[in-house]
Amino acid sequence: MRKYKGSVEFKLDDNVLEGITKQSDGRCVVEIKNIPADKLSEMHGITVTTDNGAATVRVSALSYAKALLDAYASDPLAVNAAVAFCRYSKFADVLAN
Repeated sequence: MRKYKGSVEFKLDDNVLEGITKQSDGRCVVEIKNIPADKLSEMHGITVTTDNGAATVRVSALSYAKALLDAYASDPLAVNAAVAFCRYSKFADVLAN
């Protein structure tokens, strides 16, 4: 895997994100903090722009939890955490409406 050395810009729903953490292997971590419980299922666009172009992914906190569950489906703790997270989100939706 080659590490990209040019400029990189991250946006969340067209707003530039600052303070992106770059890991030692060259990957970047995008953290979105303080999502209200009743908004965990809302989809957002994360756009990464480099000198070579741009790419956008549509994600939500729940879609990220699903990806983690897929990766750790054989781990009972991961399954229980994902189920609890989904129930928390669903309950918050009910309370908000």
